[in-house]
Amino acid sequence: MSDSGNLRKVTKIILILFSGLFLTGCYSLKTIPVNSALSFPQKRSILVIHTDDNFWAIDDFAITGNDLTGEICPDSLKLSKLKVAHVYVAPADAVRFDGIRLTIPTGNIGKADFYRADWWRIVGTSAMIALFGFTLSYLFFINQVRF
Repeated sequence: MSDSGNLRKVTKIILILFSGLFLTGCYSLKTIPVNSALSFPQKRSILVIHTDDNFWAIDDFAITGNDLTGEICPDSLKLSKLKVAHVYVAPADAVRFDGIRLTIPTGNIGKADFYRADWWRIVGTSAMIALFGFTLSYLFFINQVRF
């Protein structure tokens, strides 16, 4: 088998591994236990409230007593995975509006979660990139593969 055939074979295997790794991403979903002491990480400045058919983004939120309150954000707000936490509420009638303020009883929150960086996936991705670079440098420079 020629050197270019070996190069294609190695490149194909590495690209298949990369595509599987990149499709999983470097983030994982972390569920927040829903109980009387519901709290969100400090970096999460926006909550996305989900009901059956609707959702709202709120900021400047606080949990006081048995209620979660916050101000509804404008529709033009750009949301980043690392700044947002998601709250799932049932039934939809539990969400109350007072102008731009939104109030939800904490007893009606069914689930809360947020995305966080998964450091093991980041390390794995870095290792795959290093392996790919080493393999190509080995094939091109050490073995001096010619096309």
